[in-house]
Amino acid sequence: MIENRFSWLHQDEVVLSLHRRHPYVLAVRLFLPAFLLTLPAAFWLLGSFGRLLPLAYLFLGPLAALLFMWFYLDWQNDYYVVTNKRVVQVEKVMLLYEERNEALLWKIQNVTLVSPHALARLLGFANLVIETAGAKGKMVLTALPQADRVREEILAQAERSRKEEAPPEEDLVEPQEMTVVTKKRGVFPLLLDYLFPRLRLEEDSQVTWRKHWYILLRKTAGPLVLLVLVLEIGGAVALGLPLVSRLPRTSALVLCVTAASLLALFILYRYEDWRNDVYILTDDRIIDMEKKPLFLREERREASLAMIQDVRYLIPGIAYNLLNVGMVIIETAATEGEFTFDWVHDPRRVQGEIFARLDAYREREKRREQEAQAAQLQKWLEAYRKAEKEPPEEPSA
Repeated sequence: MIENRFSWLHQDEVVLSLHRRHPYVLAVRLFLPAFLLTLPAAFWLLGSFGRLLPLAYLFLGPLAALLFMWFYLDWQNDYYVVTNKRVVQVEKVMLLYEERNEALLWKIQNVTLVSPHALARLLGFANLVIETAGAKGKMVLTALPQADRVREEILAQAERSRKEEAPPEEDLVEPQEMTVVTKKRGVFPLLLDYLFPRLRLEEDSQVTWRKHWYILLRKTAGPLVLLVLVLEIGGAVALGLPLVSRLPRTSALVLCVTAASLLALFILYRYEDWRNDVYILTDDRIIDMEKKPLFLREERREASLAMIQDVRYLIPGIAYNLLNVGMVIIETAATEGEFTFDWVHDPRRVQGEIFARLDAYREREKRREQEAQAAQLQKWLEAYRKAEKEPPEEPSA
């Protein structure tokens, strides 16, 4: 089944259709390797290559085959999915780049079909421009076969979703103050938590993420190398090794201790700076906290889940793909604008968790609205029954 291929699907989410760009896009990309294969033969026909033709193909043959495979896999990895909850656009370059954009169906305002050129009309593909209520505002599905049929499918599902799932704006509840629960723990576990904080921590229905260890290593690699070098020189001076025997021992030791202390403090500062940046997801809001050590700067941004318009992730390069590290971008309708969870581990899972909390929040709001309507109806019925039982007032003489 198609559903088994996507780990990001929700429990009650069903894939309605899956689409890739028209094969015309692949054919255009394959022109380069095809040209590389025909170029030596063209020169040979003109009498310019002669006996070098086999050597040319010995080099160009494997290169063209690799390019054929690369372009095909790149075309295969890009696709569009329409589910009963959202439209998903996945752009992926193997080991280099991955991005998933999504538009919730009930947020879609308009879907426009754009034919880029006459050949597109002849081959039967077009671009779909999906306009949403989010800050990002637009998603473009390029070179889509049977685009008119897909457009009608999206509009029909969007209309159904708006009727069934969209929470009324007047019933949105302002987020309550977060309750902080303190737990007593031993000194050793607290020390371990400080030195090796978890990248993802879930406590009391609250999920906290930190930036990946790779980001900390990237910021501290240079000072760490210098610290090791200074400690080695200081150890050599203290032991009186021949390599540093000509240096004044006391002055060299003082210099090494001072440099090592400054480097250690700088590494500790970078560590605290990395550790203090957290991203929090609760049952009703998202929180982005960035805090500099030594009380230099602290920033806390919050937004209700009701304000979320779109959530997408971005994995930008080879190293980040291998480590499964990326950014999760959250578009909101609040004054805070865009939230970015930078360099979190497994951004696909983070995006999925945010969408799951958003769905649960919307379900709670729907139930709350239904309960309020039922209570109001009950009051009306009681008032009506009471009015029926009371005798009409006698007119005064």
